[in-house]
Amino acid sequence: MAVRQLYEASTGGKVKLADVFLTIQGEALFSGLPTIFIRTAYCPFACDWLGDGHGCDTGFTKEKHQIEVKYEMSPVEVLEFIQKVKQWRTPYVCLTGGEPLVDREALSLVALLVAKGYEVDIETSGLVPFSD
Repeated sequence: MAVRQLYEASTGGKVKLADVFLTIQGEALFSGLPTIFIRTAYCPFACDWLGDGHGCDTGFTKEKHQIEVKYEMSPVEVLEFIQKVKQWRTPYVCLTGGEPLVDREALSLVALLVAKGYEVDIETSGLVPFSD
C-alpha cells in the first residue's frame, strides 16, 4: 500500500495542519512576497540530507514524524479560514509540511485555492509522486 493510502485511512477527509500563518516568503518563485503558509502536520520520512541527523527543519526526528496538530479542517474550511483573516489579503499560498503530498485532501485544497484565484506553491520532499 502506498504511503498516501496509509495516511488517508486515518484522516477522515480533514487536512491535519500544524499551522496557518502569514509571513514573507523567503524562497523560490514568490520570494519577498507576503504569503499564507499552510503547514501540514505529518511526514512519514526521516530525511537527513546533510548526514548529521538534523535534516528536517520542522521539528521532526527519526522517531517522531508528526508535529502538534492545531487544526483539522476540510479543504473548504481551510479556504474559509484564510478568507476570514482580513489582513491576509495576498494571492500567494505556500503548502508545506510535514509532507503535504501524503494527504490527498491537501491536494484537494490546492485545487480549491487555485480555483478561487490563489497562486499556490508546494514545498515537498519530492518522495511522494502526484500519481501515487
